[in-house]
Amino acid sequence: AAWLAGLLPDAVAHNRQRLDVARRRGDQEAESAALRLEARLAWESGDTDETVRVTEQVATLAERLPDGHERGMALAVVAQSAMLRDDLDGAVHWADRALELADRVGDEAVRAHAMVEKGSALVTSPDERGLGAEMLCDAADLGERLGDDVVVARALHNLVRTDSRPRDAGLARRRLERMRAAAERAGFDSMAGTVHAQGLADLAEWEGDLDAAMQALADGRCGDRGYLFTAKGSWFGVHEAGLALEAGDVEKAVALTDSLRGAAGSKASWFAGLAAHVACRIGDVATARSEIARLAELGGDPGRGRLSGMMVHDVVAAALRVGIAPEELHPLAVRITPPPGGKGDTDPTAARAFVDAQLAEAAGDHEAACAGYATAGAAEISLYPYERGTAVVGLARCLIARGDLEGAREQVALAEQLLEHWRGWRVDELDAVRRRLGMTTGAVVGPAALTPREREVVALVAEGLTNAELAARLYISPKTAAVHVSNVLAKLGMSSRTEVAAWAIREQLTAAAPD
Repeated sequence: AAWLAGLLPDAVAHNRQRLDVARRRGDQEAESAALRLEARLAWESGDTDETVRVTEQVATLAERLPDGHERGMALAVVAQSAMLRDDLDGAVHWADRALELADRVGDEAVRAHAMVEKGSALVTSPDERGLGAEMLCDAADLGERLGDDVVVARALHNLVRTDSRPRDAGLARRRLERMRAAAERAGFDSMAGTVHAQGLADLAEWEGDLDAAMQALADGRCGDRGYLFTAKGSWFGVHEAGLALEAGDVEKAVALTDSLRGAAGSKASWFAGLAAHVACRIGDVATARSEIARLAELGGDPGRGRLSGMMVHDVVAAALRVGIAPEELHPLAVRITPPPGGKGDTDPTAARAFVDAQLAEAAGDHEAACAGYATAGAAEISLYPYERGTAVVGLARCLIARGDLEGAREQVALAEQLLEHWRGWRVDELDAVRRRLGMTTGAVVGPAALTPREREVVALVAEGLTNAELAARLYISPKTAAVHVSNVLAKLGMSSRTEVAAWAIREQLTAAAPD
């Protein structure tokens, strides 16, 4: 009950007492039941090594147990542990053993749990996704007949959350609601609250609605009952910080990043990617270079992380804006890899083409950039609408450079559709291209787009002040000063302080500087 309620420290303490009692009594079935929960708690705590150690104990003990319910549940938990650690072959092997036992002894509860683990493994494989999805649906139905709402919630969660690019968003949303209802009945607070919120945020992103995605996460945080204090809670924070960066709220992203604890194992690269992205957005080039080097190192070690194509795209976009050279970013591009078994962005081809296009454009190779951006812009399944919109904007810039203004206008029209419900730096880039083409826009641009504080910042940048000097003049922290500079660059669609200074002189904003 404590685990379901998100009270992880309490759950660990109570379960260890339970394990001690079972061992003192020599009750192997009770010991197995306690070890099963211990394995899950270790995973929830973010301790992969401990998860493996306890799982091995469960597997060893299972071989000594008589055929029956506890042995079947132990086999299913070993399958679950393998699935969580992306050992998909191992998950299927142990789940099949549990299913065979369930058939032999007629235990439907074991069958339901084993189906969740096997289906969760298969659904991440492009070749087996259909079979896995069918198995998870059947497991949810069986769980409802048995009154096991944890099975129902987990089956539906793993079905929906492994398909971040659903062809039927309405069906995915209905499944999420069914998951939430089952989780509430079971007292599974994290699944009913923050996990459900992340699912809604994913769907909103897939539909290209940034504000809806951010609101879903905000609602999830408000209703949290302890999940955010677990290792997985850090993952929720990464999601929030990523959307804050999308919206241009760099200060919020900095605050969230500072509050997060880094992850070991396969999630380490995501935390490094976020750190690199934030460093670029606040203009801390030295830290950005360090984090980018660390990210490339992590990407070269399959045991410590993989590099998602879209994470690399985000980092590269921010890094190029602060003047980091394309050749410094190439090691990230070559390490883009698909997730284990095909989870998430199953085909990295479009993402790699996108990143290669960014680097080619920065290097002045507009022909190569056009080809890559066109590939990314057409990737309706592999990329989110806002990502495709950014690719199309990049294509428009390159067409302008090649003198094809009519082609660029066509791409702008497409980007407007893809970014209709988005905002932040991607829309700022679109507006900058629109201005270059002389196209009207409903968005406020130029001097009117800047806040009074940002006008002061522009004036001081025009004087040649560094972030530290700017901070001293305005009585703010250097980090806040860097955030203001980053916001100015984004709003004006510029990539350097030199451009801002020249623009300020042309627009006669230098007089706004304080005495």
